[in-house]
Amino acid sequence: MEPAEDTLELAGSGLRVENGVLVKRAGDGKTIGRHRLGDIEDVRLVATWEPIGVVAVLADIALWGAALLLGLSDMAIATLLLGGAAMGVLGVTLLRAFALVLKLGDAEVRYKVAEDFGDASGFAATLRALVAEERRSAGAKWGQPA
Repeated sequence: MEPAEDTLELAGSGLRVENGVLVKRAGDGKTIGRHRLGDIEDVRLVATWEPIGVVAVLADIALWGAALLLGLSDMAIATLLLGGAAMGVLGVTLLRAFALVLKLGDAEVRYKVAEDFGDASGFAATLRALVAEERRSAGAKWGQPA
């Protein structure tokens, strides 16, 4: 089924706005979170650190240390250094991830985002605008200033 043109979705993260509600679905399609847009007070995208990236960087440091301290042959040192460089690049790449943070009254809800920063920040900005629009229209319905 094709999503409607006005649907806001981060498919890889299971986040989607449906009929004025932000829905979070697990990989198997089960709903694990529902938040009315009018109940959301703030939307932020924050950078987080991934533990697997830290492990890769530490393994990289260990490889470089082994290459320099063990007195191996030149070919073994070159192989370890190249492997270490590749692992370091992988580790640094894996270090950063992103989370969508919703402020709901006194609570904060964090959803890990699988997409890259560009897609995630675009989703967060659009969601922030939809939340503001929903809160303005709800205020106008109840006679509060918009």
